[in-house]
Amino acid sequence: MQRFNRKTHEYESFSPPVPDGNYPIYTDNMDEIVNCCQCGKEITFGEGYGSMEIYTGAWSHVVCRECMERELDRRRKLDDIDQ
Repeated sequence: MQRFNRKTHEYESFSPPVPDGNYPIYTDNMDEIVNCCQCGKEITFGEGYGSMEIYTGAWSHVVCRECMERELDRRRKLDDIDQ
């Protein structure tokens, strides 16, 4: 996995919080239990959000609602700095 660093605008290596967790980028089963790639919390794939920071190739990993809100906050703060 790679994490997009909004300050440097570069990708960095990223290790997920639960080393043996389930971090799919796609599944047909929206009820599959997966781990949030930011905090490790177990959620169903269908209730997750596509991360704006954690990627494998061109695909984003799933994050929980709380982590998505934190990603949005970071994006808003750094967008304000860049203006």
